[in-house]
Amino acid sequence: MAESKSLSVLMTDKDTEKLFTVLCNYLSLAEFELARGVMDQLFHLSPERVTRVLRGLVLADIPSKWLFSEAVPSGAHLAWLAAVEYQQLHARVKKGGVEPKRTMKPADAKKWQQLREKLETTPVNPLGFVTHDRLVVQVLEAKELEMHRDRGYGNRKESEEAELFVRFEVEGKQYETKAAEDAMDPKWGQAFSCPILYADSKINLILRAYNSASDGSTDGADRPSRPIAQCSLTLSQIRQKDEYHIWIPMEAPVPENPQFTMPNVHNMESGVPNKGLSMVASPQHGKIRLRLKWGYGPERVAAGTFPSKVLQLLQTDLLI
Repeated sequence: MAESKSLSVLMTDKDTEKLFTVLCNYLSLAEFELARGVMDQLFHLSPERVTRVLRGLVLADIPSKWLFSEAVPSGAHLAWLAAVEYQQLHARVKKGGVEPKRTMKPADAKKWQQLREKLETTPVNPLGFVTHDRLVVQVLEAKELEMHRDRGYGNRKESEEAELFVRFEVEGKQYETKAAEDAMDPKWGQAFSCPILYADSKINLILRAYNSASDGSTDGADRPSRPIAQCSLTLSQIRQKDEYHIWIPMEAPVPENPQFTMPNVHNMESGVPNKGLSMVASPQHGKIRLRLKWGYGPERVAAGTFPSKVLQLLQTDLLI
């Protein structure tokens, strides 16, 4: 396959669970024609689940326990069919898209038109179709931090001497800043270019502090650290423009629960929550300022398709 990654799909509301289960069953049995009919229905309800499934089939390893059929004899064939379906779905919803030959009810035609309008009005990665496959994350500063006693900072001196750094994860890859020079007013300014395969991925971010180097270790990579605060941002929240400059509220880390929460994102200038984003109902534990800029990899891939190298590898797999 094109790239060795685990195949994963995010679950959403219960209304789509049955359809999604049926879709996965058909795909696991290599019944792609039956799966295509379910995709049409599910795409109206949750288009990003469908585009993520199709991208996952192309970009990830097909699970070894899946079965194949006479019509779809291998994982390579299934991945190729997924790539074709992904391109055809995008062709149907883009402006001037051609309706399929299959008979369509007026109500369904209206739903497709609504999806087409959403595609046209979303500048970045609309409906889960990846148009921007790079996100530059610049970690700027943190404010209003609470360093609790149970985090090992029981007095001001210890807080002042703390070496704070930021570690974040996007699609399984970790990135880490250097330690801030001033723990009471931490600033970093480092920028990281993150490749993006899935439009609904998350940035999971943790503010951490190196433990005291009493063991004589001076290499930050080998020094133990402890979490101070955390937050998370779903990339579907930042699609209305190419660049964002935002404050994100953080929460105290909860060791027994590794799941990150969805924060509300505030406009840096006004401090007013962005439209459509929900506030986390938990105590704020500080805030962190990020600059986020969408861009492109070495090859600017057209909307609704995949990089040429990925498609070439798929064709090679078919021949093998």
